[in-house]
Amino acid sequence: MTEVLVGICLGVAVLLLWPPDPMTRLRESPVPLSSGSRGSWWRRGRGDKDRSSASVAAELPQTLELMAVCLESGATLTGAVTTLRELSPPATAEVLGGVVAALHVGRDPTKAWLTLAEHPAWGPPARDLARALRSGTGMAESLRVHAEEVRRRRREAAMRAARAVGVKSVQPLMACFLPAFVLLGVVPLVASLVGRLIGPG
Repeated sequence: MTEVLVGICLGVAVLLLWPPDPMTRLRESPVPLSSGSRGSWWRRGRGDKDRSSASVAAELPQTLELMAVCLESGATLTGAVTTLRELSPPATAEVLGGVVAALHVGRDPTKAWLTLAEHPAWGPPARDLARALRSGTGMAESLRVHAEEVRRRRREAAMRAARAVGVKSVQPLMACFLPAFVLLGVVPLVASLVGRLIGPG
């Protein structure tokens, strides 16, 4: 009887003292009503921008290869980018639209492409296109190299994300199994030892 009572007491103590799940604390923490409304428009705008940037990055390899095909078929760079701007999805069409507009008003092609020099996705190929325009070198092969490089980086990022998921999944599993191990393995052992020390109740 003593061992049973000791085991019950230890089990209750473990449940009471075990640190709660961080997500539970987060869900239970009060959030001021004003914080939910303040800045919500900014978050929506930022979310739209992030989705647009992700779309541009995802469409970049195919767009570069299509541009290379246009150039290899004899089109000028201005003609190729104009055609792609008309055929591309909205996010990419918006990026290329700035270059097309600059070219159609007579801006120097090199400077037109350098307007994308700092773009997170189009920056490297745009700088190479501007360099090729200055030097008169071929552009199609460079575009294909950039397309393959983008695909390689995306594969590596996907592998890193997959490995990170495996590492992050260990903590929730430990949070589930460790209390059960304590209750089923440690508590009965301690209860038995304490019961023997105290003696029969």
